[in-house]
This record gives sequence, structure tokens and C-alpha cells, in this order.
Amino acid sequence: MTDTTTDPTEPTDDTIDEGTDDTITDETTTEEETPNTEAAKYRRRLRETEAERDALAANLDATRRQVVERLVVDHTGPRLGDPKDLWLAGVELAELVDAETGAVDPDKVAAAQARVLADHPTWRVHQLGDIGQGVRAGRPGQPGLSEVLRDRARGRAG
Repeated sequence: MTDTTTDPTEPTDDTIDEGTDDTITDETTTEEETPNTEAAKYRRRLRETEAERDALAANLDATRRQVVERLVVDHTGPRLGDPKDLWLAGVELAELVDAETGAVDPDKVAAAQARVLADHPTWRVHQLGDIGQGVRAGRPGQPGLSEVLRDRARGRAG
């Protein structure tokens, strides 16, 4: 008697032909790249790179604006009430940046702030003098309220 059953692990002619045909088809489609598809790939990369560059440039400009506004707030002389008034007055960020280093120049910021204050004097911070209200430090040699209450609680008269 002959055995007519086949082992499922042995490849048959049908499975060998199907597998090789699929492999050849896949390899030929990936190896053959037309010049148009290659150019499209480079254009897509270019657009992605440009978008990334634009996002980084916007982030750098926002950071520089924050530095300028911090310099306006920390200015020791007459200063603007709102640091954003510098931009409302038409000052451009490029005017305040050192062309060689790309860093914000504090002297240019101070000069721009002085120009804006000369053009718009009402935008200046008006500092009020001491009007006698609020928390104050005690006079030297005088005990504070907490010290007086603490001494009375301990039984000392002061």
C-alpha cells in the first residue's frame, strides 16, 4: 500500500509558486521608483523642514519678545506701565536685536523705551509716594505688636 497523505510542513508546488510570485512582485514595485515619486518625496521633506524652521523661528521671536518685555519691567529709570506698549508704539523686534550675535541688546531696549515714553508720556508708570497706609517695618528700638502680646502672655509688663 502506498501512503497518499502529505506532510503539511512540506511545501507543495502550489505554495512555492504563489510565494515566489508575491515576492517578485513586491520587490519590483519597491525597487522601481520613478523620478516623479522621488521628486515628490523630496518636496514633502522640504515642506516638513520649512514648517519646522518656521515653528522654530516663531518660538525664537516669542522668546526674544519675552526678554525685551522683562528688560522693560526691570528698567531702573522711567518705564512703561505695560511692557506690551512697546509693540503698540510700533517698535520692531529686529530693531532691538544685535545683528552679529542675535541677542537682545539692553541698550537698544532702553533707547526704544525712552522714545516711546517721549511720544506717549501718559504710558509712563506713575509711582506714588508713601501715603501712610499698609504694612510697615517697626521703628528701631520699639517692640512690635507681636512682641508686646508675647511679653504680656508670659507675664512680663513692657
